Amino acid sequence: GCGACEAVCPTDVFQLTNVDWNAFFERAKDILGSGKEKVLRVECCKIPITTLSPDRYTHGQVLRIPCFAVITSSIFLKLFILGAERVDVVDGDLCRVCESKIGVDKIRRVISASNYLLNRIEYAGSVSIVAEPVAGKDIVSVNRVLKEYMKEKAVSRRQLFSSIKKEIAIGVANTIPDMPEENDEVARPIKIIPFERQNLLAGIKGLCKEYEERQVISPFFPQVKINNTCNNCQLCTKICPTDALRKIDAEDGQGISFIASLCTGCNLCRYLCPKKAITLEEEPVDISIILNNTETRLIWFEKTQCSRCEKIFVSLNNSSIC
Repeated sequence: GCGACEAVCPTDVFQLTNVDWNAFFERAKDILGSGKEKVLRVECCKIPITTLSPDRYTHGQVLRIPCFAVITSSIFLKLFILGAERVDVVDGDLCRVCESKIGVDKIRRVISASNYLLNRIEYAGSVSIVAEPVAGKDIVSVNRVLKEYMKEKAVSRRQLFSSIKKEIAIGVANTIPDMPEENDEVARPIKIIPFERQNLLAGIKGLCKEYEERQVISPFFPQVKINNTCNNCQLCTKICPTDALRKIDAEDGQGISFIASLCTGCNLCRYLCPKKAITLEEEPVDISIILNNTETRLIWFEKTQCSRCEKIFVSLNNSSIC
């Protein structure tokens, strides 16, 4: 129940049942509307309430979540839209003995990326980690189960995806022959924009009033590159879960386009490209391109008439013969 899968899944397959985000944001509204300092504290619900000061949770600015792994940058942005001036993430030093283990490491990366994004859109808010370790005796007496996982080896997101990418490649490869070559738009699966991505874009738009000449270099918006080893198989456009990569088919040629705002950086296209022609890079991109959902062309192949059979075909290497 750490929620890491929901936070990174590009297709919204996973839905947490142990956190009510509507209630979370309603509590944030109540806290911020109380007239007190506009500072919110976010902490893991495994911190025993018995260790808190008598009125810290009931009357303080505390928001409790099941694990830091569920937190994404879009959540921080929404808290700022609601009126927060600062968000403090309370580190109770429980991750070292928790079954999930990834909470603090993940939240540090999310905080770093969030503060960078806030800086680039010139918003004054900030997120920070506040160390308030829970005493060992409280961990044992109130949350004894945490102790059982101390010797287990943690697995990172990169290790998880690396361990299954071969199976994914085999599974995808087995489906490709069944896709019709002609009118293949019929075979395209329905693709959605994950809620996390929708909320992130809404958060940026809500906080950034003037963005026409601003740029961002961020892991949130990796830039896809396709080199000249591409053979126009279009596999990447078929398996891209968010439709960030799209097939272009015009009278004069075919190619692949890219919408930066939709790319979640799942790397599936890079893993599965048979020619290893795809890379994802962090480089400057105009915020206007992101917020306007601008579509850019990545690679293009001209159509020509075969000099032998006169059939129109896509020429990969300036060949005159299909």
